Amino acid sequence: MSEMVKLIINDQEMEAEKGSLLIDKLLDEEIHIPHFCYHKALGKDGNCRMCMVEIAGQKRPQIACDTPVKDGMVVSTTSDNIMAVRRDILELQLINHPIDCPTCDQAGECKLQDFYM
Repeated sequence: MSEMVKLIINDQEMEAEKGSLLIDKLLDEEIHIPHFCYHKALGKDGNCRMCMVEIAGQKRPQIACDTPVKDGMVVSTTSDNIMAVRRDILELQLINHPIDCPTCDQAGECKLQDFYM
């Protein structure tokens, strides 16, 4: 049996398996966290940077898909600072996105469009 740890996410105390990925806990709790490159079956990648969160005690935002859960973590996914960081990352993604993307042509199939809206 794995060890459970307590953490606080958006001012709510929760429990998670020690060492599990933070993004898995967020997705399990249905906390909206934008992401492009992460899939549970494929593991962590960290390329898109959309899953940024604030963690108390860290100098800068961290990616949730490559952050292991630790006891006593205090995480924010909705602060003004983290929302501004995500907007900047989304803008960079949009600038570098190909205009002739075949996925975007299929209405409602593009996560980039969903996050933008």
